[in-house]
Amino acid sequence: MNLSKSYQELISCCNHQIMVMDGGFETVLCQQGLTEADFRGKMFADHFVDLKGDNDVLCLTAPEKVKEVHLAYLDAGADLIGTNTFGSTSFGQAKYRLQHMAYDIAKAGAQVARTAVCEYNVRRSALGLRRTGAGLAGWRY
Repeated sequence: MNLSKSYQELISCCNHQIMVMDGGFETVLCQQGLTEADFRGKMFADHFVDLKGDNDVLCLTAPEKVKEVHLAYLDAGADLIGTNTFGSTSFGQAKYRLQHMAYDIAKAGAQVARTAVCEYNVRRSALGLRRTGAGLAGWRY
């Protein structure tokens, strides 16, 4: 079976150490005091349904806020981070009338997580530490 290099590195790490995964995303986002305007951004400024509470849509409308959460978990010692895309399905987005955006939200969530991992790894390498990146959304070692 052909496994990607990053997947092979992840398996190797899992075989040699306990891997720590990030925690609850919604909890941290709720602590940020985000407003309806944060959830709407420019992209959905005129959307006919309130979007506050649709944490996944923040991957499109406020990716920097999402990236901050990823970086906080990485800084706290998480080896693995998931994406902020728990409800990024047509069913999960139906409440907000954004079913048609489910794929775009999921893709943006993966991109934000990957960007956070890359940014974190660049900071680590500046300190002379080994860096890699891939995994669920991303992993660092």
